[in-house]
Amino acid sequence: MYDLAIIGAGAAGIEAAKYSIKKKLKTVLIDKSMENFGGVCLNKGCIPTKFLLNFGKEKKDLNLLSFLLKDIVKKIKEPTIDYLKKNNVDI
Repeated sequence: MYDLAIIGAGAAGIEAAKYSIKKKLKTVLIDKSMENFGGVCLNKGCIPTKFLLNFGKEKKDLNLLSFLLKDIVKKIKEPTIDYLKKNNVDI
């Protein structure tokens, strides 16, 4: 049994989960898949666009750009997931 169910693990859902930790609520954070965790901004919008605008001019190798982009998204996503799980938010 949960005190709070949050639908959508985008920026707002993640902030709501962090707030629920402060309030000591038993929380579940629901999204389609872990690939979607972080929402459009992290996975397909803001972060990838800014990365490609800044580094795409310098690097011509698309495979390298793709690898670096996935690495940056992973470095943002994983600590957030770890923090929420460590604080008993079910994802």
